[in-house]
Amino acid sequence: MVKTMNKLDMSFSNYGNKVVKSISLLTSIVLFFSGCGSMRQMMGMGKPEKSNPMIRVSLENKKIISIPLEKYLLGVISKEVPADWPLEALKAQAVASRTYAMYRKEHPRDSKFDVSSTTADQVFDKKHQYPAALIQAIQETKGEILTYQGNIFEAFFHSACGGASEKASHVWAGDYPPPLESSHEDPFCSAAPHRDWTYTVSEETLENILKDKNYFLPKDWNIGIDQRDDLGRVQALSIESTAEGKKKNKTVQILNANTLREMVGYSNLHSTLFELSEDDNGIVFTGKGSGHGVGLCQWGAKGQAEEGKNYRDILNFYYPGSDLMPLDQKLIIKETDIEKLEKIESSNTAIQPEPSQPENTQPENLQENTKKEEMKTSKPHNGVEAIISNLPDQK
Repeated sequence: MVKTMNKLDMSFSNYGNKVVKSISLLTSIVLFFSGCGSMRQMMGMGKPEKSNPMIRVSLENKKIISIPLEKYLLGVISKEVPADWPLEALKAQAVASRTYAMYRKEHPRDSKFDVSSTTADQVFDKKHQYPAALIQAIQETKGEILTYQGNIFEAFFHSACGGASEKASHVWAGDYPPPLESSHEDPFCSAAPHRDWTYTVSEETLENILKDKNYFLPKDWNIGIDQRDDLGRVQALSIESTAEGKKKNKTVQILNANTLREMVGYSNLHSTLFELSEDDNGIVFTGKGSGHGVGLCQWGAKGQAEEGKNYRDILNFYYPGSDLMPLDQKLIIKETDIEKLEKIESSNTAIQPEPSQPENTQPENLQENTKKEEMKTSKPHNGVEAIISNLPDQK
């Protein structure tokens, strides 16, 4: 027998359903905000943390904005690697980009900002929404940076090494820590779009480019490879010429390979891993890879992730000898050093060496960084080497 519900019964039932729904909704809201505090802080909505400092970014329109580090990374990584890549490759990129940003915060190119949003540092694009995979990669590595003997270093990266990495000192002037001075074979980036490439330039065009840079070129001249490193990357080229006249003096001019890349265009001469020849159309460069070859190889990171490597394995491969450290721990160490230095200034006395340290030495994190900003070519071109330039259809 079916029981008929009267109006009073129905009113109490509806009221009870509303109460239950209201309590359920309130509970969901509380759980969301209590469980997603890290997301709110990452997006700059919560109280700032030592692991999420503010980064001053100079935009292309010359406007300068301050943005939390983790939110800044979303705008960087979304321009550097496709969101559908393996998560471990995205996480490796997140750590590298975070490390580079913090190095620039400690060593800004300009007193008004820490990093630019162009290829001079890391390409940055502020959006309102980002793919879930990028957010996950940043959350799961939140606050993690690379250090060497307690010091943050420039975690350079590039699109594809072509099978051979490069030392930073071969690309830019200055002294670099061991993690950036590694030169090794890399079999993991074979699927990169610019794994193999060819660039042909007419003799007349190349001659005009060289003359614009004050290279002396008489009527008869030729260019050849002068020096390679152990893995085959070209370090220098020679320009041989014979002066006109009775004496016909022969001259040889040396041209740095990275300088040549800058002169003819990074999008033309993709890397320094090339062979040189001539044909009826001019001078032919046949090479492998795309980018300066220093630090993390983005396509190589993808290849390693696809083989089951985690982001720590990937970072160890591309920055050997480095340590993965929480940023707040690094900042605590730095603040402790500042306090020690203030005591030195106030008391005008030196810190006595700790028993575990050799006499007359000071901790690495108290030593002044004296790396010169003058480069052999131009500023590091992480962005120019960025993977996004190779994958326009995936963005």
